[in-house]
Amino acid sequence: MFNFKKSVSVLFIIFGVCGFFFATKTQAETGNPDLTVTGITFSGSQQGETGKLAVTIKNLGGDLNNTAGLLNTYNNFSFQNFVFDSSTPSATQFKTDRALPDLSTNNPLKTNESITFSWVGKFNTSGNLYLQYTVDNANELVETNENNNSLSVSISIGAIISKPDLTVTNINFSSSVKNENGTLSVTVKNLGGDLTSGQGLFNWYNNLSAQNFIFSSETPSILAYRANRPDPTISNPLKKEESITFSWVGKFNTSGNLYLQFTIDNANELDESNENNNTLSKSIVINDSINNVDKKPDLTVTGITFSTNYANQVGTISVTIKNNGTALLTSSKGLLNTYFNLSNQNFLFNSETPIVSLKTNRPLPTTDYPLMPGESISRLWLGKFTKINNYYLEYTVDNGNELDELNESNNNYSGIITIDKNYPGTDSPVLAPDTANEIIKPTIKITEAAVSANRLYDDKLSEVLAELKQLRDIVKEQATKIKYFENLTNNVEKLSAKMETAINSFITYGADTNTQKLGAGERAAVMYSYKNAFNKLPETEEELTDAIKIANGRWPSITNQGAENKAKEQFQKIYKRVADMSNANDNAAVTVMAYGLRQKAENRNLNSETNGIKIFKAIYGHTPSSTEDWNIMQAITYSGASR
Repeated sequence: MFNFKKSVSVLFIIFGVCGFFFATKTQAETGNPDLTVTGITFSGSQQGETGKLAVTIKNLGGDLNNTAGLLNTYNNFSFQNFVFDSSTPSATQFKTDRALPDLSTNNPLKTNESITFSWVGKFNTSGNLYLQYTVDNANELVETNENNNSLSVSISIGAIISKPDLTVTNINFSSSVKNENGTLSVTVKNLGGDLTSGQGLFNWYNNLSAQNFIFSSETPSILAYRANRPDPTISNPLKKEESITFSWVGKFNTSGNLYLQFTIDNANELDESNENNNTLSKSIVINDSINNVDKKPDLTVTGITFSTNYANQVGTISVTIKNNGTALLTSSKGLLNTYFNLSNQNFLFNSETPIVSLKTNRPLPTTDYPLMPGESISRLWLGKFTKINNYYLEYTVDNGNELDELNESNNNYSGIITIDKNYPGTDSPVLAPDTANEIIKPTIKITEAAVSANRLYDDKLSEVLAELKQLRDIVKEQATKIKYFENLTNNVEKLSAKMETAINSFITYGADTNTQKLGAGERAAVMYSYKNAFNKLPETEEELTDAIKIANGRWPSITNQGAENKAKEQFQKIYKRVADMSNANDNAAVTVMAYGLRQKAENRNLNSETNGIKIFKAIYGHTPSSTEDWNIMQAITYSGASR
């Protein structure tokens, strides 16, 4: 007998099962999610201006039903001096334009849908800023495409336009003896925005007359001042943090503790950001007689400049030398006894000013026209740099110590001159920051690295030693373990005994003829570089192969985006631009910094590396000390990248 109720129940069950399989198939067909960053924007345009920093992430794959990968991110916002507002006080405390994906609320991030994360804050710097954001940074989400998680953009942030702010930072008199002529100097610093005229700068109050200061005939009144720079104009403003020093020659015809006072912008004719810091008071001691006062000149180099940044364009090299002493310099003694490395820096002197030229911005010191304490003189040369490069220039005054000085240890100065453009109509080669070094080139084939790794990993040391024509030395292996390996394994997961032996053998002997020539210290440095890049030592044969590739100047097969991101940040600091990874030299620089690729042993140039260390110190303020520092130095020296 037909049972209608029972038949309907069966049909519901059948349709339910079919529906389940249909739903399952549809979900499977959609595939894995695929997250990519499609935009990074900031609503502000000025330094210090609060705005919204927004990052948009799009799902190109199947539905994302949770936050896996979405919240596992990397960004360099703090490195670019982004300061989070209290409403979104950190990178992990964001706002979104829609709810986060959640299967329980039936709210997935569907195919081609986007979500925007935003933070409120400001950039405390200006210029073209390089911003980078990576989603699913640790690859915790299985995606259809694992290679499109990062986006880098450049945004422009304008500098703060602020009011000037003049303050008196120093009052000094070069003599300490009654009725003895000296130089009275007053230094005024601008703490605010550009000062484009003399407004406020020459509106003074001082109590010099009350302290019995008598002006000499060289500067017969307070208005007959000397200055160490031209008066401010629109084309040559007194910029923020710049100073101007006014000076007068004269004497005090009284002795004792004298109270000197100087006020700038006395009548408040200049609109300043701070109207309460225009006055400085200072006590000086004037003696009745010399009383063994040590009075000597003291020459120091305060700057080296070149008037253009174009290769093959004639410009002026200027070396500024200051008398920091307590006595007049009344001759050119010490001033012309110099060392200058300009001749070997691709600089072509103009015939008017050879290296021995005496061209200066003022007459050389004489008894009638001395170089006063606090005064400067600049030596000048005309010529051109013939190649694009960062040039490390070094100058020493009184090189033979022919002048008896107050301080004999401050005669040397070094700095970097950047030549980064070709003068129109010329074709200057672009060099690496040291000299014309070739880009780091691989020294072995990939298959050779794999063979070497296999021999070390599978305890075939005898085959390695036969190729290197060496005998095994157990004492040497023990010494390597004590000197290098034990420190190397600090703060990493314990390695297998097999891998410990392989790495120690690599450091002791090398793996091929090139790494043999590198030396044990450099081979250990390769392992430190690997550890620095991957936060661990090689644990598999494949990873050991990568370490051997690095030692031979080859790109590793396994990469670390985080290490490369850090390297790109350092690249921008060194070269003042974003790395172009399609450019072989830029790519080499980033890769060397990230993974520590080594130059071929016989191609190493110690003179170039010495220059690379000097450039590193000029940029970072110290000599290389860590693994990361030495990798950066190698990139500066050998990558071929330039500003």
